[in-house]
Amino acid sequence: MSDIPCLRLSNLMHTYTANGLAPRTVLNVPTWQVAHGEHLLLRGISGSGKTTLLNLLSGLLTPTQGSVEVLGQALSKLTEADRDRFRAQHVGYVFQTHNLLPFSALENVAMPLAFLGVPPRHYRPRAAESLAQVGLAEWQHHKPHQLSAGQRLRVAVARALIAKPALLLADEPTAALDPETGAQVMDLIQRVCHAHKATLIVASHDPALSERFAQVAELRGGTLQMASAEKVGLL
Repeated sequence: MSDIPCLRLSNLMHTYTANGLAPRTVLNVPTWQVAHGEHLLLRGISGSGKTTLLNLLSGLLTPTQGSVEVLGQALSKLTEADRDRFRAQHVGYVFQTHNLLPFSALENVAMPLAFLGVPPRHYRPRAAESLAQVGLAEWQHHKPHQLSAGQRLRVAVARALIAKPALLLADEPTAALDPETGAQVMDLIQRVCHAHKATLIVASHDPALSERFAQVAELRGGTLQMASAEKVGLL
């Protein structure tokens, strides 16, 4: 496994089509790979394809052409059910809109465990442990509408990390937060990923995040361009 990168893209292309409109290619990535344990910032203006790329990396979206390999597994070669199980086990995803259901924080965090074959009697203690890790031990019975934006994001982070995934994807995690809360959440995400030796990819156009990452990839015109953090200017 050490010779296999955490993530590898080959001849990746994704094109959107709609009735009455010309096809629009939003991503064209001949080759790209990310090593195990690397923390990378994915930058690009709004509409540049960052979310589309994260959805491809997670297997939520199938590319028009080419392949996405996570831990050496080509996602497109899996059935939809097998992709769901693979994602639950190996890929954590913090969505920009959090995607929390109107249940308690504990129930939201426990949901990925069902895909992993964890016995139901272990759901609550595992979810409670994950919530405690993000500082929400006393909020586990609260529903999303009873939580602040920062707390909802922490629930989403706890859910994404409950299976200790090899790859964590975070889409605009600081977008709806004030600078202080955003910094606290990023501290948490990076600290936990370091502890688990997880690969982290954060998609954001927040200029404050650049100093946190040694590796930066910029999405421009559908292509990926690598740059060191100190060379990246404001977009």
